[in-house]
Parts: sequence; C-alpha cells; structure tokens
Amino acid sequence: PRVVDAEHARISAPGGVGRLFVVEQKGTLLVVQNGSLLPSPALDLSVRLGATFNPANANDERGFLGLAFHPGFASAGSVGYRTLYTFSSEPLAAGAPTFVAPNNAVQNYKTVVAEWKMSASNPNLVDASSYREIISFGKNANNHNGGTITFGKDGYLYIGLGDGGNANDVGPSHIEPGGNAQNLATPLGKMLRIDPVNPALTASSTDSLSSNGQYRVPVSNPAALGSQVPEIYAMGFRNPYRFSVDRLN
Repeated sequence: PRVVDAEHARISAPGGVGRLFVVEQKGTLLVVQNGSLLPSPALDLSVRLGATFNPANANDERGFLGLAFHPGFASAGSVGYRTLYTFSSEPLAAGAPTFVAPNNAVQNYKTVVAEWKMSASNPNLVDASSYREIISFGKNANNHNGGTITFGKDGYLYIGLGDGGNANDVGPSHIEPGGNAQNLATPLGKMLRIDPVNPALTASSTDSLSSNGQYRVPVSNPAALGSQVPEIYAMGFRNPYRFSVDRLN
C-alpha cells in the first residue's frame, strides 16, 4: 500500500512486514519500523541532489521523488536480491544524461533512475557505494519531472516522465507542433517500461540491450518497432507524478 503527499512517499519493501520506507523530497530515505521512526536514514541523497533541489522554494518539483524495490528483493536466489531503485534529480556534473533535452535546449540538470543494494549486514541501511545509474534525462525546466517508479506484475520497471516543464507545452525543450508528450522522438511525457537489472545478470533474456548498456528494453513494448525511443510504453502525459499498479489485475 502507498500513501503519498507532496513531499513524501511511504513504501513497503517485499517481505518487510512492519517496515515502511519514507521518501523525503529533500533527499533522505527514512525507515519506520513497527510504527517507530529509526534514528538514522537508510540513505541520504542530499549531496547527490546538490543545487538541483531548493527546499526554500515550495514550487520546486525536483529532488528525491520515487522509490521501487525489485520484486525479488527478499529472495536470496533472485537477480534482484537486496536491490532497490531511486528516482531523483542530479547535477550534470555527475555525467551526461542517457537522453538529452529535446531541441538541444540548455540542460540545467538531469533526472536519474539509479540502482542500489541494501547493506549485507544491516537491513535498514543502503550500501552507498553500490550506486549504479540506470537511465537519465536532461532537463531544461524545473517542473514536470514525473517521479514515480514501480514494478508491474510482469517484473518490469515502469517510469512516469513529465513532458519537460515550462507551461502550455511550449518552451526551449518542447518539440513543436504538439509538444513532447505527443512526439515519439523523446521519452518526455511518456510512461517507460524497462528491465533495470544489470544486463550482465540477465544474459539469457531475449529483451534488447539499451543504448547505454545499463538495462534491457522489453521487445514487447508497444513502441519498440516504430519509435525512436523503444523504452516507451504509453504516451500523452503531462506530469504523471504518482501512479500505481492494480494489485488484482
């Protein structure tokens, strides 16, 4: 179950009865164990966020926005054992984005989906040295970043991306006419679907290797045969900040 507000998301890890992980936009991942807040965060991304989040600005839509646990998080034999993923903003100094902003617009930061491992010795602590960037997107405007990542029943990771920001589907990083959400040349304004596991661990998979070699693209994605961005699963979104998977079907 997930309860959200503007600056927090509370998520249960697979097999984690009585334990909630709380995402804070400012960069900290807290742990609530049996109703009590643990004194130390599981992860602190504030240094990685740098100046890409301004807590003094109530309208800043950047920061630490999403968290997802691999379905095999609690299974020792799974490629996703002790594996989790974050969605956050980072300075460009951390490395060039997988997808640059449309129209070669000025890129002021990037949004990043990254992989982490929980500590082998402490189940309430993320191993800070385990960081691996999976996919990232260059951004011009501060708003419309999306923010939710979650695994579907199919085992793939779904990523909600905003249309790029500014307003009214216009601005330096919007493709005209129509804006980004209606254009298959950019991942912005889309729902993406990928297999984020290190491809070295899924050598038998029939899914395609990504352009950066860090994940796989499902060959069953609807856009896979005609789009310039085969990661696209659905299009036409303004800012899918929060979404969830129906647990029945």
